[in-house]
Amino acid sequence: MKLYHHLKALGNPQAPVQIIISLLENHHLKEVAKTVGVSVRWIYKLRQRFITSGGQLSACI
Repeated sequence: MKLYHHLKALGNPQAPVQIIISLLENHHLKEVAKTVGVSVRWIYKLRQRFITSGGQLSACI
């Protein structure tokens, strides 16, 4: 099971998004996608949602 799906299955829907956003502070999109186990396109989409929402994690879900 990929890290993203494992975090999502734990019951906190904000956990994978929170991890991804924190990883993006120090790493490139491709590195984060490979680490978490999702596509670069999904990471880009989550980042765009986070930016346009003004930093609200709930808007990224």
